[in-house]
Amino acid sequence: PLADIEELRFRYGKQNVLSSLTKEGQYDIIILAVAHQKFKDIDIEQLSNTHTVVFDVKAFYPHEKGYLRL
Repeated sequence: PLADIEELRFRYGKQNVLSSLTKEGQYDIIILAVAHQKFKDIDIEQLSNTHTVVFDVKAFYPHEKGYLRL
């Protein structure tokens, strides 16, 4: 979950991509493709809106969350 800071700065102009996920209700689709604890700590509901679709590719979150799984 941790990328090289210099590469992030070069490619995206940021030091921490996760810190850019701050706008509430911004995302229509969220794809959880890796099972790192850093990502589990993110409040998915805060990033969602009323029609957000969440795909939990790695079945990382509890099934009760209702996220779609592949």
